[in-house]
Amino acid sequence: DGECLEWAGERLLAHRARRRIMLVLSDGHPVTGDGDRALLQADLRRRIRRFTAAGVELVGIGIGDAAAAAYYDPAIVVTELDDLPARAFEQLSRTLLESGRPRGGAPGKR
Repeated sequence: DGECLEWAGERLLAHRARRRIMLVLSDGHPVTGDGDRALLQADLRRRIRRFTAAGVELVGIGIGDAAAAAYYDPAIVVTELDDLPARAFEQLSRTLLESGRPRGGAPGKR
């Protein structure tokens, strides 16, 4: 997950913009078949802190799993896939209406 965030975040930072908002879709905690789960989670949190410090507003969208809330603030959980478009755009609207100041990372990790 951290590597994907890095890939997308670097491209987002390369563009001139007043605000940079990234919607991150997640189906659970970061994990690979042969990876150390704690290492992957720490890596994701480190990258989240880096991008929020750089001014990227990250919004977590958990699909069928609430794990996104452990990493992203704000975060929502979508249990029915058919609800994804409406719920994602509702959260995007709330984010756009906010002041535009980055929150500083994952919940409890400020």
